[in-house]
Amino acid sequence: MVVIVDSLERLRGVSNADQDAMFQHVVTTFSGEFERLGIPTASVVYSVPPYLALLADVRNYVSCYALASVRVYGKPVANGQPTEYRRKPRPEGLEKMRSLIERRYRQWNEVLAPATLDALALASGGDLRHFMQRLVSGVVGQAQFALDRLPLKVDDPLVQRIIDENRGETERLTVKSEWPLLADIACTHNAIAADRGDSLRALARLFNTRVILNYRNGAEWFDIHPLLWPLVDRWNEHTNAATP
Repeated sequence: MVVIVDSLERLRGVSNADQDAMFQHVVTTFSGEFERLGIPTASVVYSVPPYLALLADVRNYVSCYALASVRVYGKPVANGQPTEYRRKPRPEGLEKMRSLIERRYRQWNEVLAPATLDALALASGGDLRHFMQRLVSGVVGQAQFALDRLPLKVDDPLVQRIIDENRGETERLTVKSEWPLLADIACTHNAIAADRGDSLRALARLFNTRVILNYRNGAEWFDIHPLLWPLVDRWNEHTNAATP
């Protein structure tokens, strides 16, 4: 018998104190109290929040698999060194995103030019939910008001407006105090919680809101959402320029 426990990331309290207590309960259970997780005579699969995989002792005691985002950009770091593929479109990943749309609606290219679909895939960072539910759905939902311009090209004002709206929404998911952490992840492509308190809690929120995305090329790596690249890059430049 296999038991699947899904959507543990939805466990939240009502008040701030309740939310903090629930967060600590989840962390404690999955980072040491493993006897509470088993069910006699059954195999149990837990769909857990992605931040739990950052805890080393979780991986030491249970098998942990991350559902990574599609790699629509090249791998930015190899053997600890930057690569020439950083922030460059990855054709194989874009093809995967197109094949996903192809299975759902074969006539998609009557509405969107291929370059437009690629631009939406790149704007999503390979996160399928953002790609399908926010970007593609957003553009297609407005395409009925631009029937004379179909298939919509990448520079169409409608397409650019949807991308800009999503960029603004993604930026509003962060606060300025988090930008140093995001800048570090954008540089190192690693996500490390300094402790199981405020540091892990901050990462948990950024993972849950998909501000941080995880990928896998043999080894797991991370990046901030590409819609945040301009914001964090500007902050980085301003900070470096102000440093004597």
